[in-house]
Amino acid sequence: MTKREIKRMIKDVLHADTVGTNKQGNIVCRWGFFYTHGRTAEQYADAVSDLLDRNQVSYSIVESAQIWKAFRGGASTANQSHFRVEVQIN
Repeated sequence: MTKREIKRMIKDVLHADTVGTNKQGNIVCRWGFFYTHGRTAEQYADAVSDLLDRNQVSYSIVESAQIWKAFRGGASTANQSHFRVEVQIN
């Protein structure tokens, strides 16, 4: 399975707001929020892990984080509060 297919799968199945690739070649997934409603970055990392396990993809979770930023209307997901999961495909 290619990185492009994995990124599309994460976007379609887990409804990530943005899915991209960073300079290291790792996949970076972001889910924006205004209120967390009890969700955590670890829950999103677990969901990504479950999805990749079900599809037999060799991977490792590099980082999961909850980024807090002041509200700015119209800003991109990366410039707002969001959950972030970084995945390295082996």
